[in-house]
Amino acid sequence: MKKLLFGLLVAGSCCVGCADDEGGVPIVRIAPNVTRVTGLHFDAGDRIGLTVVRASGTYAENRMMTYDGSLFTSAGFYWYRESGEEAELTAYYPYDEAGTPSEFSVAADQRSGCALSNLMVASKSGVRPSESAVAMTFRSLMADVQIAVNNQTQTQLVEVTVDGTIPTASVDFSVPAATVASDRTPVRITACELQAGSAYEAVLVPQRASMTFTVRTDDGKSRSKTLAEVLLEPNKQYTLSMTLTEEKLDLTLSGEIDNWEPGGELGADEPTDLLEYAGESYRTVEVDGRLWMAENLRYCPDGAAFGSGVWYPGRSGEACSDAEYVRQCGLLYDYATATGRTVAAAASAGGPVRGVCPDGWHIPDQEELASLLASSVEGDFPVGCGFWNAVRSMYGSETKSYLMGVSESDESLRSYLLIENGVKGSIAKLSANNGVSVRCVRDL
Repeated sequence: MKKLLFGLLVAGSCCVGCADDEGGVPIVRIAPNVTRVTGLHFDAGDRIGLTVVRASGTYAENRMMTYDGSLFTSAGFYWYRESGEEAELTAYYPYDEAGTPSEFSVAADQRSGCALSNLMVASKSGVRPSESAVAMTFRSLMADVQIAVNNQTQTQLVEVTVDGTIPTASVDFSVPAATVASDRTPVRITACELQAGSAYEAVLVPQRASMTFTVRTDDGKSRSKTLAEVLLEPNKQYTLSMTLTEEKLDLTLSGEIDNWEPGGELGADEPTDLLEYAGESYRTVEVDGRLWMAENLRYCPDGAAFGSGVWYPGRSGEACSDAEYVRQCGLLYDYATATGRTVAAAASAGGPVRGVCPDGWHIPDQEELASLLASSVEGDFPVGCGFWNAVRSMYGSETKSYLMGVSESDESLRSYLLIENGVKGSIAKLSANNGVSVRCVRDL
């Protein structure tokens, strides 16, 4: 099944071979009535489960009905009208032979299609056996995310994934409602490709979660972006427009709803950008209209040797290569290694100094350092990463860190931003041979 929101449950009219000796025993049939745009329909072979409950008891439970291209039918399933009792009908898709599910999970890998992850329910009370159609509305208990990708790179998309959501829900068909199973672990959902390289879809369990969207391309690169505290609601379809460049992924949120009942936006919280560079992901933060890395760079340039131009962060006076500690603190660079010795040339050209930064990013200049110092940004700066003291050939105090900035001067002393006890302090002069932290700024 591709998608279906509305249908008709029909107690079909009598036909030759359909009645018993007393007559009036119509076969129970379900005839889908698609009222929306082209493409919303069941496919031949789709199965639903139907339960019919009367005051005297259950008339049919989880009866499987199969779609033949125009009708859902089930061999030997009849209406017996002699009692005239009212009944409550509940139908759901997709069919589960184990019984009407009390728990439902969307598929982690939806590349082959989203249909079986879209739990839909229809119910109707006060129904009497009749040859007339019984109108029922199917309602999705899941949330649907449509993803449109604008790929501005020379690569081909391999897959789109969504991290951070729990795939399982408890289901109450009497409401009906699906409630996320909070005791479960979030998993990665691989989206279905609707149109090669440009359109994707993921069906998710309704919940509030931080979702990270990742696009992987055929050159092995991944670019991600996280949306914080997203609220996904049932029977609502959300759209995201992705713009993919060589270094990052941008998302534009939209509350426009296509073919589903009106839904909302994907949360009002500001998204958090992730910069992918040399196999590492970096959080970013906007400061006075400029996008900064919110973490220290941990990239070792080609040809560089630890202990000569680049150093591990210090811990208790010693170099610490522990992966988690490096991730928290980044590496330390002297001025020549960080800038690639391109300061004079860049200054004469009036352009930013890329150095060890990714393409489209640069080492901050003195004006940008001053702007950062004057800003209210504090919490993203690490505490106690230290620096390498080249004069004494030892690590400086872990309570002090310095953030590199470039200048046109050729003086041996450079103006760096001092960070002490995790708080921005002042612009300080430091030897260009010392090893300090680097954070890159995106080019305007």
